[in-house]
Parts: sequence; structure tokens; C-alpha cells
Amino acid sequence: MKQIAVVSGKGGTGKTTFTASLGVLLENSLLADCEVDASNLYILFPGDPVEEHEYYGGKEAIIDQ
Repeated sequence: MKQIAVVSGKGGTGKTTFTASLGVLLENSLLADCEVDASNLYILFPGDPVEEHEYYGGKEAIIDQ
């Protein structure tokens, strides 16, 4: 099995669009949208999720007056 990861540190670069295009072009593909803040691949490929997990981030920032 081959794996392809589409990553970028900047938002709005077309990662989801590119990934969705690969998903349509490649046969027998499995897509995973691992975006923590705004995963939206489900908008282009509706269906039931196979697996979901809660995300637990790091410490919460506070302002020390």
C-alpha cells in the first residue's frame, strides 16, 4: 500500500481540494482529513465516518497581569 500525505503550514493553499481530486482519480483510495481546527473533506465526500477521536490539546494560555 502506498501512502500520500498532503501537508502545509499555511491555510488556504488548496490541500483539501487537491486531496479530494486525488480521491476521485485514484481507485480504491482511503481519505483521512486530520485537520484539527477545520476538517472539511466530509463536505465533498458525504457519508458516515469510519472512526472519530476527541482531540486534547496542550495547556491553555493565560495572561499574567
